[in-house]
This record gives sequence, C-alpha cells and structure tokens, in this order.
Amino acid sequence: MRLSQFKYLIALEKYSTFSKAAQALFVSQPSLSAAVKELEEELGFEILHRSKRGVSFTVPGQAVLQEAKVIMEAVQRIEHIEYQEDNDLKGKLRIGGIPYFCDMLLVNTLMDLQQKYPELLIQLIEDDTDYIVKLIAEEQLDLGIVMVSYINEHDAYHELNRIRFQYHELFEDEMVFVAKEEHPLFMEENLSLEQILHYPFITHRKSGSPVTEKLLQDYGNPHKMRHVSGFHNLKQYILRSDAISAFPRTVVGKMMGPGEKLRIVEVEGFTWCCKVGWISKKETLSLAERVFVEALHKQCKIVEQSINQKSE
Repeated sequence: MRLSQFKYLIALEKYSTFSKAAQALFVSQPSLSAAVKELEEELGFEILHRSKRGVSFTVPGQAVLQEAKVIMEAVQRIEHIEYQEDNDLKGKLRIGGIPYFCDMLLVNTLMDLQQKYPELLIQLIEDDTDYIVKLIAEEQLDLGIVMVSYINEHDAYHELNRIRFQYHELFEDEMVFVAKEEHPLFMEENLSLEQILHYPFITHRKSGSPVTEKLLQDYGNPHKMRHVSGFHNLKQYILRSDAISAFPRTVVGKMMGPGEKLRIVEVEGFTWCCKVGWISKKETLSLAERVFVEALHKQCKIVEQSINQKSE
C-alpha cells in the first residue's frame, strides 16, 4: 500500500470520476486507475463500483476510504510534529528553478531559509522546465520549480502530463509579449498576433513551449525564432534589437536592472496563461524539503497578491 493510493481514493470521493480526479491531482487517468486496481488486488475485494456515469464506493470500499482519511490526517500531524521539534536542519538541498521566477521567488526563499538554518546548504540551478524535469528524473535535483503555458485547459492538462511527476501548483499567471520601449509596435494601435509575430521571437535556450511554436506556425514565421543561453542575454537581445519575447506578466519590470526598459505589448481578445508549481520524484519528502516547500508557499502568497493587485 502507498500513501498516494489513499490520496487517490479521497480525490475520487470528491470528484466521482477518474478523469476529474486525475485532472485535479495532475496525474494521468491510466496511472490513477492502475493504482486503485492494484490496491483492490492487494486487498482482495473491489473498492469502487465503476460505471459510465462515474464511480461510487462499495461497502468495504467506504471502510477503506474512512481509514485512508485517518491515515492521511495522521501523516499531516506527524509532519507538523517533526517540523516543530527539529529546528537545526543540516544537509544539502538541490533546487532547480525556471529563470523567470528565480530572482523574485527562489532567491528570497533561499535567503529566508539560510538565515534560519545556517547549516542547511541549498544549491540553486536555473534552467528551463524541460531540463529541470530531466534532472529530477536523473535524481540530480531534489525539487524543481517548473512552468507550463497554455491557451486552454486541455492544453494545460496535456503539458502537465508531459512532466511525468506529480505537480503541486503554486500559482497561476498570464504570459505577455514584451519588447523594448522604442519598438515600432508601440506606434500601432489594436495590434494583432500577425503584427506582433512578424518580428523575430527570442526564447531562453531551445525549449520554446508548444504554445509558442503553434503561435509562430499560425500567425508568424517559425524560422524567425531565436534562442539564447542565459536570462541576462535574453533581456539584452530584446533591448538591442526588434525581437520580441513572452514573459509572465508578474515579473515584467521586477527583473529589470538600471536602464533596462521593456514594455508589455497588449493584444486585445487574446489570453495566454501559465501555471507555476513544484515537482519531485519522491513520494515522501524529507524534512528539509518540506521546510523549503513551506517557505516557498509563503513567498508565493506575495506573488499572488501582486497578481491580484494587477488584475483589479
């Protein structure tokens, strides 16, 4: 038996279908179904009634569900006790983060933790989502902060499934096009995607998202996509050319240095969203990892407040 199986049962009670439960947990439906089936085989009886309308719990399944709730509540209490008793964390944490939020999110989290736990060594690696997922898979990172962008929820679900590991959402934001302040686009009104994507599109490294690639295919020229290594180089490329890029709205302005001025290129009637969350290959986090995640959530509340203020 695994804790994840108990978590799946609790989600199935809430959502009543495998598809909705899987979407809420950001796991694939076959993985969720197989985990429940495995638990049924281990116990020797059916936990669920399955039908085209959804699932319901059998009589012994209801008993398993109640015990699963008790176990998951106990796990949460144990984690809290351990956190209260051990204030002298030691060891090493390897964290990977996407470049957009490293400065405003991860650096603040690291500084906060290293002030409280000076003997906890935290190594931060900045890279794109695809590479962070690769390092997590190879166990070269303990935790990864990743981002997926999408235009509709179906695409978001597809992209999250591509990550392969359980995804824990931190917050949502909006992707916006950016260009240097004196860009010719700002001489125009009511800009269309075709007008914006007429210009070269610059990305960090070579991992342009599927959304970016599709937008360039539909409205621009895929051959005009450019790649640079390093976030500083990306900003400088935009500032010194007519190239454009796309950043999360929250970070535009906050990541600019002296004399660096990028403006948002607004497109009426077009919405491009992104989700930011953390991933891990481990089913159960270490104490240091849980402390890091808790500190990260505190920083994310600050980011969410900034997002909400911008939307008001």
